[in-house]
Amino acid sequence: MATMLAEKFKNQTFKLEEDIGDYLKFASRLWEEDSDIQEEIANINDVFQIVLTDINVKLWIEIKEGKVDFDLNEHSNPTVTIIFKEKLLIDIIYDRINPKIEYMSGNINVRGNVSHAVILNNLLRYVQGKLLGK
Repeated sequence: MATMLAEKFKNQTFKLEEDIGDYLKFASRLWEEDSDIQEEIANINDVFQIVLTDINVKLWIEIKEGKVDFDLNEHSNPTVTIIFKEKLLIDIIYDRINPKIEYMSGNINVRGNVSHAVILNNLLRYVQGKLLGK
């Protein structure tokens, strides 16, 4: 799975609707196994709901006591909801854009603790770096 995802990243053929499940499996395992990341997420107890408005996709990532869970649907009680379009998520995953600028420009809507959304972005950048061998 990791090798196939890495190839898709390197070739920029990652397709959100096809590959997001594998990406989240890889990311959650990576976050749970890396001691540096464990230190960063040890005190986080959040459910991040991601809503992609243009393709009607909802997914959530729960980080609680250093454990990570996710699902490809709507969570009943998210603590942070991030709303934006598919292309922005792809650009964030590939580290092509600065999500803080997109947020300030109104292209990303965050409900809940914005600083926790920044932590999630840092975690996604870490996954991207691992997939690209950085």
